[in-house]
Amino acid sequence: MKPYPLMTHPIGLTLRTLARKSGLIGLVAPLLKSHTYEEAFSRALLDEARTGDCVWDVGANVGYYTLQLSDRVGSRGRIVAFEPSPRTFPKLDAACRAASTNITPLRYALGSKRAKLPFILSGDESGVTDQIGGDGELVQAANVVEVEVMQGDEFVRLRPELAPNVIKIDVEGFEDDVLAGLEETLGTASLRALFVEIHFGALEKRGKGQAPQSIVELFRNAGFTIAWLDHSHLVARKPA
Repeated sequence: MKPYPLMTHPIGLTLRTLARKSGLIGLVAPLLKSHTYEEAFSRALLDEARTGDCVWDVGANVGYYTLQLSDRVGSRGRIVAFEPSPRTFPKLDAACRAASTNITPLRYALGSKRAKLPFILSGDESGVTDQIGGDGELVQAANVVEVEVMQGDEFVRLRPELAPNVIKIDVEGFEDDVLAGLEETLGTASLRALFVEIHFGALEKRGKGQAPQSIVELFRNAGFTIAWLDHSHLVARKPA
């Protein structure tokens, strides 16, 4: 874990923007990202999950982390897998039903409010770069479908038995909206850790270049400490 003090500092965000606009980010990014970042992220996430936990996998895709977390929490634990993509969710649903009874797969996106928003299906058939847009955003793009969005806080009110102990978020630049809908949940004693991939470039394209700084401030105000696994993966934990 690393502090990376400039990651969400205005200076650091400005440097990222300049590097992206100049094309340097394509050269620098491979140097910043560890070749084993996925392994490090997986290890840290799985080490945090405990037997009996409820873990949310927000942006579950086909269930890579969902299934590993299911084994980790055991039969007394629960996994809630949120995946709005109409081409990815059937694969997730089938994998979860075949593997375990402790997983609840849901075809919802989490966001700041109840809504139906455009969802852009990328050219990548794996669906890992599919992304949700904002109100009226990118609606002219090809391969756009509409998806249901709900607040995480609303889900906890509806299903309090599935309130999370750990949350993993990978939503291609929609992470600030996901967290805006979790403000109540962030303040609960039961939630002890969040693992978030911060998509700096995608956030900037949405006109939210300062969102990474706001995300860090939101966590700190809720009593979490911040560390980075690398230059895009953030871990927020409540002190023991």
